[in-house]
Amino acid sequence: MMDGGTIFFVVYIDKEKGDVLQIYYTVLLPIRIKEIFKQKKDTYYVSLKKFPADNKKKIEVIYDAYANAQRQKSFAGTNLPTIEELSKKGVLEGISFQFVHTGEEVVPSMMPKIMEGKSFTIYANVIGNPIGIPVEYCENISQVLTCQQFDRHVTVAGVKYYDKYQNIYSISTVKTVIGNCLTMIYPMIEEIEKRKLPVTLEFSIDGTLREQIKK
Repeated sequence: MMDGGTIFFVVYIDKEKGDVLQIYYTVLLPIRIKEIFKQKKDTYYVSLKKFPADNKKKIEVIYDAYANAQRQKSFAGTNLPTIEELSKKGVLEGISFQFVHTGEEVVPSMMPKIMEGKSFTIYANVIGNPIGIPVEYCENISQVLTCQQFDRHVTVAGVKYYDKYQNIYSISTVKTVIGNCLTMIYPMIEEIEKRKLPVTLEFSIDGTLREQIKK
């Protein structure tokens, strides 16, 4: 714990052949270790994940654990404040988290799929501390949503009605929000070639477009 945590492995081996059948792991960072030992018990349990077979995914696990361990090393064995405590003191500037991804460039539409099932530490960004203080550990997150705003004109028959719109991405859908009244939901298309295909959207609104814009 004083070195910033550890990665705990459980390896199942074929007794006769000596082959590795399956590897499981869990990342035990200082903030998580403190949470586990928060209450005194006779027996402690931790949940394990299958160690990925893909080498890129292995790199993500190891490097992410190392990066967080370096950030949390100086806080090992100390009492960590809560977000509420930091906020009351007036030193909280915001919160942040990090995760490691290898491969293609990350764009907002990809993040829900990339982050699905991951675990990460939330850090409090405080005045005078460039590293951030670990305040909460989130495990196996799901239903991630990301939002991206486009500063582009929305026009109908050459008439501009809006200067911008938003896309809200989930792991399987895209929700396009225009103004306060119009929302379109359609499936997430991942393959680059399919993105070039024309898409037909069907939607209906109550009243005339002018009436909806006034709302």
